[in-house]
Amino acid sequence: MKNIYTVTDIKENYITVIPQKALTLNGASANIKVKNPKSLKLNIGSSVTIGFPKKLEALQGIVYLLIPILFSYAAYFFSPKIASLVNTTSTDKFSAMCIIVSFCIACVGIFISSRKITGIVQFQITSVIE
Repeated sequence: MKNIYTVTDIKENYITVIPQKALTLNGASANIKVKNPKSLKLNIGSSVTIGFPKKLEALQGIVYLLIPILFSYAAYFFSPKIASLVNTTSTDKFSAMCIIVSFCIACVGIFISSRKITGIVQFQITSVIE
């Protein structure tokens, strides 16, 4: 089920929406600025759904899948050099540990970057609910 938003303000460059089930904190509401690239007809009070472009979501999914795999492969490839740096022998267990650690580091990095990077791509209105 998609979240439904209500249009509260319409300007030339952006439209402001608020979740219909908005949680308020000290009287402040969660206003979200979105784009209307499809030029849908909107009025203040219209109910809409918002999201990211489908191509961007697909690209993001592929990148977020490939980064941990590439980190794991690099850890396997460089595990003998890592072992020599920490003065141990390169065994299968050590290689597996390097793979697991690098996979976890990549996943944590993706998680943090996905929360920190905002404003690069803006939400857009995907449909109007009548």
